[in-house]
Amino acid sequence: METKIVETNKLVPFKNREYYFDDIEGEKWESFKESIKTNGVINPVIITASNLIISGHQRVKACLELRIDKIEAVICDDVKSHDDLLLYYIETNLKQRGTGNPNPIKMGRCIQELERLYGIYHGNHMSNTKKKSKISADTPANQTELANRMGVSVDTLQNYKKLAKMPEIEDAIKHGIITPSFALKYLSKLSKDEREKIINIKKNNYNFYNNIENNIVAISDDELQKKYRNDIINAKRELLKICSKYPHIKELGNIRTMINRL
Repeated sequence: METKIVETNKLVPFKNREYYFDDIEGEKWESFKESIKTNGVINPVIITASNLIISGHQRVKACLELRIDKIEAVICDDVKSHDDLLLYYIETNLKQRGTGNPNPIKMGRCIQELERLYGIYHGNHMSNTKKKSKISADTPANQTELANRMGVSVDTLQNYKKLAKMPEIEDAIKHGIITPSFALKYLSKLSKDEREKIINIKKNNYNFYNNIENNIVAISDDELQKKYRNDIINAKRELLKICSKYPHIKELGNIRTMINRL
């Protein structure tokens, strides 16, 4: 593969890339930019002959913000189809990020696509549409080999895929409203509407307690009770409905207990 210097503003982002990977944000993003500013781009980005970015979106984005107008790029010339491009994109980005994909929902989507592209179906059974790995001489032939390649257990691999089937919980996990383990244990067997109801209850209570913590010094308890009276009433009403339907979910009972103390 050829390596050359290209103009940063001519590079084109991979379509739907946010569906599979998050951008770096907040303090981590500022630190990343500072590293680029101080040390430059150490590893070249990977692009197609038509300037489509396969790996290096964060590096290109940082260069654009820092007004670095040129960047070293490796030109990938063996991409023949959309599936070739998608496989190269997922494999290189999982490898480049070191820890894989920190977003568990998006990690599940990556795994689903890798299984489809490698031709892995139903554990160890292979399809006839298998594609070879773009970054390794050995292509995983089954879930066990794929899990080993990714450094996780088969159970963890399957759990990621279960999370990917619940896209409505992504924001709740991202903002700490629920954990992946809570979703797997309590939400995976419920309907989408039921999951959204439980998430909304947890979100309302999460916001309620955060507001108390943020404002406890500034306002009195009486003012808090008045300000959140309707929230408390509505939360109690919804909790009674949900908790009576799902008495086995211990955490809902814990939330109900906290609300009843107010």
